[in-house]
Amino acid sequence: MDIEGGEPEALKGASRMLTDHNPPVWIIEVNSNRVVILSLFEEAGCEFAVYDAKKGTLDWDAREINTYSNNLFAIAITHRNEVERKMH
Repeated sequence: MDIEGGEPEALKGASRMLTDHNPPVWIIEVNSNRVVILSLFEEAGCEFAVYDAKKGTLDWDAREINTYSNNLFAIAITHRNEVERKMH
């Protein structure tokens, strides 16, 4: 999702999709509204990862996510193991 600053409003409108975890994985770009966007996903039961192309894995380190990437995967906690399996 990359809609040039309109992400918070779109996500609020998609609250049922978020809480139903449908889809269970979102690819999002976060910039100026980072705190609001991440909070909406966290409230819906998601955690965040970035894709490490060198390793071919997801990096779940929150410290790294907050410093080096604007492009994140928001993944429903209930689907994390399934997503990890499909990555390998």
